[in-house]
Amino acid sequence: MSKLSSGLPIPDKRAAEKKHPVKPTVMIITMILMTSALILTAVMMIDYATRKKNESTATAAAEKPLKPGKALTFLKTLTTHTNAPEETTEAERENSFSFFGKSDGNRRWPKLKLTGHGMRPDGSGAFAIINGHQYQTGQFINGKVRIIEIRQNDVLVEFSGETNTLIVDVHN
Repeated sequence: MSKLSSGLPIPDKRAAEKKHPVKPTVMIITMILMTSALILTAVMMIDYATRKKNESTATAAAEKPLKPGKALTFLKTLTTHTNAPEETTEAERENSFSFFGKSDGNRRWPKLKLTGHGMRPDGSGAFAIINGHQYQTGQFINGKVRIIEIRQNDVLVEFSGETNTLIVDVHN
């Protein structure tokens, strides 16, 4: 004989879920939204990676050691070219394309860390140490940020028409 009970059957909770299945249109819309989010994320990551690659190759080339014979020639060309800002025409600005960022007035400031500054007692020859490099008034940091004035307690810099004051951060 079988061991089946003669009592009432126990209701299955999964049976209630089967009564209201998910409609195919809802599933398709969800798949489309998730796929578009994945594609958007991939494009943002590619854009970010190419920007970081361009920045890292520029800094790696600047930190490359020079041979003694070429150092003097390099210093002459460095002082003549790095003090002038990069000139771009209006057509180049309109033709440049980037997915995210670099809008006309909403540029992010580069990371600047002032670790020290000073000047001679007679007031001439002021210098500032920013991002580990020594700069003087009028020079450009990475060809983008211009040092306007080195004062007794701070340094005034300019980037894309905006000015900012740098102070020595003693906490970091």
